[in-house]
Amino acid sequence: MHLDRDLTTGLGIAEDSTEDEASAAIVAFISSANQDDTHEIKLSHLYHLVTKTCSARLLDALNTLPLLVPSRDPGARDILSLIGECCSAKEVVMAVQETIERLGSATDSEDDDEAVALPLSSQLATCVELYTSSIPRLKLRRKTAAETLKPLFSDLETAIDSNGKQATRDEGRILITNCSQLVAKLISWVADVERDSKDCNVVPQLMFKNFIDNVLTTFSHCICSSLAQRDFEAFFPRLTIHTAVDSDWQEGEDAVGEAIKAYSLLGISTTSLSSPPSTSSLILLSHSEIGERLSSELLRQLLPALLASLQSNTALDESLSVLLRILNRLHSQPRVELSPEIIIPLCTTLPPLANHHPDPLVRHQIFRVISWLLALSSTQLRLDILTG
Repeated sequence: MHLDRDLTTGLGIAEDSTEDEASAAIVAFISSANQDDTHEIKLSHLYHLVTKTCSARLLDALNTLPLLVPSRDPGARDILSLIGECCSAKEVVMAVQETIERLGSATDSEDDDEAVALPLSSQLATCVELYTSSIPRLKLRRKTAAETLKPLFSDLETAIDSNGKQATRDEGRILITNCSQLVAKLISWVADVERDSKDCNVVPQLMFKNFIDNVLTTFSHCICSSLAQRDFEAFFPRLTIHTAVDSDWQEGEDAVGEAIKAYSLLGISTTSLSSPPSTSSLILLSHSEIGERLSSELLRQLLPALLASLQSNTALDESLSVLLRILNRLHSQPRVELSPEIIIPLCTTLPPLANHHPDPLVRHQIFRVISWLLALSSTQLRLDILTG
């Protein structure tokens, strides 16, 4: 196919060049842009050149992705979007998988110069976006959807586990959002490609659930939606002069909202929580409307997950929010008394946390929870706890 004159001129190659030569010139352009300390060579110029000449087919996913994914140049994201949507789906998936394998074994300090390369968590988020746009374009032949997806998700989970602690608040929220949107997209894709099979959907559905569970748990420290503080201020308005809720709490809430949508597509809701409940189910529950379910029975069911959360300081905001909401409901009802099986473990775990947590808002929330627990205990048990 004859190359557009504007493209050959922009790339500095002969008008009679072949498509392979044009693809090689594009790779060279991207490599030069990454090495250009003066920023005179801009990837946005290449993006506009490719789109103007309808030449997205010339983008070589296997050779350009390793150069574009770490790049901080804003034009890199635009070119990556083109690759994800227009290039060979098989080649894009292969290139993304190779990049994710690298991210799973790298650290930010070992990766490219931090002034040039994006943080690993941001690179991972970009890879997830590329999977979202490319995997649904794959044409399955001998393999089932489950067989195709299993190694991809295995590598992705490894990279997520490796980069979870390094992720900033914004990076973690983006990854929760992107991973949830990936699952939502693939649920419909699997249903479509496995339409005639009754059994092939089961494995992907379980894999998707476990994946979202892991993503929520790994990046729980990035949600930061001020759940417990918002509940505290609603229940104790007289103690609130100025709100202490984080200004960007909505972004965290929106990220979890995407996960809830993915769970919903999997047929999972707050009425179908795993047994015993996990950290992920605790997060799902805390970010859902559960007013009608607030009861001592729900507290009993959630107790193992709540204790694990409090002891490990994982999803602490969500755990305190659930405790505040349930105890507030119980405290407003007459003659409610919680069993020692609930009171004692919580009153053993919460005081050390209240004494040592660095955030005064969290300490205040915990003290209110302890106060309510004591008020809902029997007189003798209350005395035993206070004197013990």
